[in-house]
Amino acid sequence: MAIIEFKNVCKDYESNGEKEKKLKKINFKIENENLVMIKGTKNNGATTILNILGGIEKINSGNVLIDGKSIKSLSKKDLINYKRKDVAFIFEKDNLIKNLTVIENIEICLYNKKNNEELEKILKKVNLFKKKDNYPLSLSKTEELKVAIARSLLKKPKLILCDKLDEILNFKSIKQILSLLKLISKEEKITIIIVTSNDDVLPIANKVITINDGVIDDIKINNKPKSVGDLKC
Repeated sequence: MAIIEFKNVCKDYESNGEKEKKLKKINFKIENENLVMIKGTKNNGATTILNILGGIEKINSGNVLIDGKSIKSLSKKDLINYKRKDVAFIFEKDNLIKNLTVIENIEICLYNKKNNEELEKILKKVNLFKKKDNYPLSLSKTEELKVAIARSLLKKPKLILCDKLDEILNFKSIKQILSLLKLISKEEKITIIIVTSNDDVLPIANKVITINDGVIDDIKINNKPKSVGDLKC
């Protein structure tokens, strides 16, 4: 798991010569929480937080610490290694290569020698072993996301970032994905952060951070998070 701390983080964007403040002195800490949800509506800054954690965007001021190390202080080489090894993204768009099979789409993220035993274990964990030779066009949206999850697991990251998955799935499908992510966070000791606008899924998280217009509205700790099976739409 990763220990994450945002300290007075500000992020601005420039548009037509004007600055738009996306994050306004954001402060929060994630420590010993397996599954964290950031609640917010579209364009409120939640996705920007994920992009900063993923090393995609730079902050204007403040500091972001991962396991005590400042992201903005990383050298170019260290930042590349961080993005390759420590963090994985699961986007609302699956980014699968359509002319590659399921197993080939997973293998594509490998930087080291292929481990067939590890691949088989991951495929079974996400319940795709029987479809390992299928192409993306034959998969459901839920299965496509499972491929993306499997690809993330192969990296053995400290941190998995998920953006708006509930916007592309019905409630039954999102429960399948959340069950898998919750299991992974517990068994693999990976911190998983999910951006959502759906209040119905929040009770399964260990911590819920609510953001509105670039400002933290609320931080809630769930000492007894619900199981995914208890969720009702």
